[in-house]
Amino acid sequence: MPVLYVSGIPKVNRPSQPALLEHATSLKMAVAHRLHIAPSVVTVFFPVDCLIEGLGEELICRVEGLFENEERTTEIRQKLADDITSILADFAKKYIPQCQLVEAAIGRFDQNTDGFSSRTL
Repeated sequence: MPVLYVSGIPKVNRPSQPALLEHATSLKMAVAHRLHIAPSVVTVFFPVDCLIEGLGEELICRVEGLFENEERTTEIRQKLADDITSILADFAKKYIPQCQLVEAAIGRFDQNTDGFSSRTL
């Protein structure tokens, strides 16, 4: 259940919904491919940031809820971060020309020590 939060997209001149959807799909597919999971369990959010000035100079992606298991080595998490920054850099070049930095931080979630619940409605 990885969840990706991409922050820093400027509210002014925000890319169109189809552009965001296209890149969200690219992110989902890259994560699913790298982790050998179904794209349907990957969620991508582009939250609207409260700040106006300075936005767009950096895009930061936080990955949370990535269940820890033996296949998700440091090398795999690093490759995942590289995949994400590559997709976001392409996105920024096309839609956010003022962007100077793209980062991805991959968090871990240990089901044995952290709480988790899910309900299908």
